[in-house]
Amino acid sequence: MSNSNWPPAIRVQHWLTVLLVVMCIGAVWSHEAFDKSNPVRAQLMQLHFLLGGSIGLLTVLRLATRGLVNGPAHSMAPVVALLAKAGHLGLYLLLVLLPVCGYVGVSGKGLPIDLLGLASIPPLPVSAETAKWVKELHEDLGNALIALLAIHVAAALFHAVVLKDRVLASMLGRVDR
Repeated sequence: MSNSNWPPAIRVQHWLTVLLVVMCIGAVWSHEAFDKSNPVRAQLMQLHFLLGGSIGLLTVLRLATRGLVNGPAHSMAPVVALLAKAGHLGLYLLLVLLPVCGYVGVSGKGLPIDLLGLASIPPLPVSAETAKWVKELHEDLGNALIALLAIHVAAALFHAVVLKDRVLASMLGRVDR
């Protein structure tokens, strides 16, 4: 392993994504606690939409940054490296697909997406049937994201505790130079 940290831009984008994803999941889960007539429920969904779109845009920026900025080279077994690449690919894919599917799913109602009064996004011209199918896909992909995030966290802890290879430390900016 190279004795270095991930570049600051990569680390900031990573941890900002973590924060936004936790908030996005929290907003969608907590909205269920409110009756449909309660305006807090709708506001939490608007927050979910705003956070989801932000996550999608941030993920595109992350992909561009990763294409331009090299990270540290960590020495690991080929199977571990392959699993890491597959896991990251899955995360990036889900972080882009989820906002797109969410937008299509909500568009079926024919109403613009109100982003907490900050902006309004017009709906896409999709049928209610298509929107329903894509909304269900969005929910399934959301569950897949949560499962993959759990695996990602477990893998990071495995690197830190079992392999002691400083992979997690390099994302925290704690590798000695």
